[in-house]
Amino acid sequence: MAEAQVQIDSLKEDVRAISDTVALIMQKIEPYNGRFNRLETRFDRVEARLAEHDGRFDQLEGRFDQLEGRFDRIEGQLAEVLRRLPEPQ
Repeated sequence: MAEAQVQIDSLKEDVRAISDTVALIMQKIEPYNGRFNRLETRFDRVEARLAEHDGRFDQLEGRFDQLEGRFDRIEGQLAEVLRRLPEPQ
């Protein structure tokens, strides 16, 4: 039983040491929390702007698709006109 108590006491000391180490780490990183929060805010704004640009690019893609359809029709009409023209002699 005494051996178990020694192991328990040893584990308690280890836990205290780990707790102290974590506390020191937390103290060291505390000054950076504000900076990270500001960066996170900036990234959120950038992400929102990129989403806006994505929407604009989607609109442009739709317009280009319409133009492509028009050019395809014109190309087909031109091919039909050329087919109906007499062969050069």
